[in-house]
Amino acid sequence: MSRFRLGEGALGEGAPDTSSPSTRSQQGRERVAVVGASEWGTALARVIGMATAKDLAFDDTVRMWVPPDERLHNCRLCESINDMRENTKYLPGLKLPINVVADSSLCRAVSGASLIVFAIPFQHAMRVIPCMRRTFHPGARALILVDGIHMTVDDKPVLAAHELSLALGGMSVSVLVGAELLPDIVHRRFCEVIIGCTDGSTAALWSRLLSSETMHVEIAPSPAAAELTASLVPIVALAAGFCDGVGVGDNTKAAIVRNGLLEIRRAVALLLHLPESSMALSSCGFSNVLGECYGGHSARSAKMFAQAQGEVRWERIEVALLAGCRVRGVSALHKYVRALRHAKIDHHFPQLVRVYEIALLRRPPRHIVPLAQNESQWRTMRLRRILAAALRCIGGLGVSCLLGVCVFLAQREVMCYALEVDKLGNGARETVEAAGFVAAVGCIHSCLRWGVFGIGPFYFRSVLALFVFCAAALHAALLAERYAHSVQLPRLLGWLAVVPLALGLGFAPLARAFSKQRLGDFLLTSC
Repeated sequence: MSRFRLGEGALGEGAPDTSSPSTRSQQGRERVAVVGASEWGTALARVIGMATAKDLAFDDTVRMWVPPDERLHNCRLCESINDMRENTKYLPGLKLPINVVADSSLCRAVSGASLIVFAIPFQHAMRVIPCMRRTFHPGARALILVDGIHMTVDDKPVLAAHELSLALGGMSVSVLVGAELLPDIVHRRFCEVIIGCTDGSTAALWSRLLSSETMHVEIAPSPAAAELTASLVPIVALAAGFCDGVGVGDNTKAAIVRNGLLEIRRAVALLLHLPESSMALSSCGFSNVLGECYGGHSARSAKMFAQAQGEVRWERIEVALLAGCRVRGVSALHKYVRALRHAKIDHHFPQLVRVYEIALLRRPPRHIVPLAQNESQWRTMRLRRILAAALRCIGGLGVSCLLGVCVFLAQREVMCYALEVDKLGNGARETVEAAGFVAAVGCIHSCLRWGVFGIGPFYFRSVLALFVFCAAALHAALLAERYAHSVQLPRLLGWLAVVPLALGLGFAPLARAFSKQRLGDFLLTSC
C-alpha cells in the first residue's frame, strides 16, 4: 500500500510526474484520471480502478483529484483516502482498490492522462480546466456526467459536452447519463448507463473501462441528443409523480409517460435540429424514463407535491425527501420553458407546459390529465389570479410610497426639533431632509422587497446594495437641489429628480425575474 501513497517530496504540490508522460507512448496503455472525489467521483474511481487492474489496455494506476481544501476532521481528505483506502466523508465503508491514488494537485492528477473523467458539475469543470495547464496527453479524450440543462443569456440550451470540448482545445468529449445510478453502482447492483459518443473507437474504450458484470454500457451515437434527453427525463418523471399523487389509474400514467417520451423526441428534433429518430426511445430515453418515473427522486417529490394539492413549497419537499438536494425536474422546468418560448415552439409541448404550470404557477395537480374541462377551469383561474396579483402590486406600491412619505415627514420633524436646526445655521435643514429621504427610500425598498412581494430571504448583499444606492441618491439629490436653487427654482424639484430612482430601487429585485418570464407568469409566481 505504501508505494501508492503520495509524499510531499519529489511529488509535492505542482511537481511533475516523471513517469506519466511516457506511459502511453512506451507501453501503449491508456492512462485514466478522475477529476472529483465526491460520491460520483469515488464510485467511478472504484469501478475504473477494478477495470484497469484487469485490462492490459489501461495503465493500472488511476489518479483521482481531490480538491486541496477538502478536509475530514483535522486532516486533508486526500491523505485520509490514501491511508484508509476509502472516502469516509462522502462514501464511508466503500473500499477503493489499491491502484486508485488520491492526489490534491490537479496538474499532477491529469498529467499524461489520455482518458479524463469529470465527476464534478459542469460549472465547476469549466473553472478548473485552466488549472490543468494542458498537462494531459495531446490526444486525450474526456467523459462528463450530465447534471442538468444550462442556458445562454439569450435562452438557448448549452450542451456541456460542446462547451467542455471548446474549453479543452477541441478534445473529444463524451457524456454519461443514467437514472438513479449511484446507489446501484455503490452496492454493485445491476444497472445500465448510456454513453453518448460520436467516435466508435473512443466509445469502445469507455465501454471497456466501465463495463462489468453488474454494469451494462450502451452507446448512443449523439452526445447532444443523449444530454438533452437526460435533462428532459426528470420533467417527464414530475408528470408521472403528479399522476401518482392525484390517484389516477395506471393506464393514465402510462399515457402521460408515453406523451413525455414523444415530447422528448420532438425537443431533440426542434432544439438540436436533428431528425426525429427512435434513438431517444431505445438507447437514451426509455431506460431513463422508466427509472425516473417509477421510484426516482423527481417522481417521489412530485407525488408528495400533488398529495398536498400544491400547497407545499418545493424547498420543504427537498428537505424532507432529498436531504436538501434540489429536485432536478423543477430546476430544469423554468429553463426549458424559457428556451421553448424564445424559439416560439412551446405550443408543440403541451404536457411540458402543463407540468410547468402545476409545479411553478400553482395550477391544480389534477390538471395533469389533458381534459378540455381542466383547460377551461385553468384559464378562468389564471385570469382571476393575475387580476388579484396586479391589484396587490398596485396597492402594495401605494402603501409603500405612503409609508415612505410618512417616514420622511416624521423623521424631518423629529430631527429638526431634537437638533434645533434653526440655531445651527445654513445647510442644517437640507442635511436633515437628506437623512429623511434616505430613510424613506429604505422604507419603500423594504416594503416592496420583503413585505409586499416576499421575494427571497434577507441577504446581506441586499442591505449593502441599499446603502450604496442611498449614498448615490443622496449625492444626486444634493446636486439637484443646489442646481435648482441657483436658477431660482423651488427646492422641491431637486428632490423630485431622484424619486424615479427611489421607485426603481424598490422594483430592482423584480426586474430580473420579470425579464425572464411572461407578465402573467411573473405575477403568479411573485405575488
